Amino acid sequence: MNFSLGAVADSDANLLGAMNDQEFLNAVDSAGPQEKVKLFRRMKGANSSSAGSRKEFEKRIGLLPGDVQKGLANQSLQITDTFLYVVKQLDNSKNIKMFRDDDNKVTGFSNISSAKLEKGNFFLLHGLRIMYGVSDPG
Repeated sequence: MNFSLGAVADSDANLLGAMNDQEFLNAVDSAGPQEKVKLFRRMKGANSSSAGSRKEFEKRIGLLPGDVQKGLANQSLQITDTFLYVVKQLDNSKNIKMFRDDDNKVTGFSNISSAKLEKGNFFLLHGLRIMYGVSDPG
């Protein structure tokens, strides 16, 4: 069965799975620009096999600078999941600055110096977790 690109884009079902390569190419060739854009947007927003931070990254890749996107595409750059952390003592203050310009990396307490990422690094925030605990005063 031959589907138009518009039918594929408008369907609640994944009709792409019902098409072979040649049928898809024929549908793309005969489609107008608006049908192509509609399908592209649907495919871009479709559920992928990615999950968690990878899926969130795929949604936000367009927010990165063009040269970073190109570097990722040609594999001269790579993505990495990492945790940024800081441990601070609360004392009796109402406000605590978690990242300060005069902070240094200290194993177990912080992995960021001067409240900045290392040069050339970009990040897309996936989640924020604030935890607290009571230490043993001894």
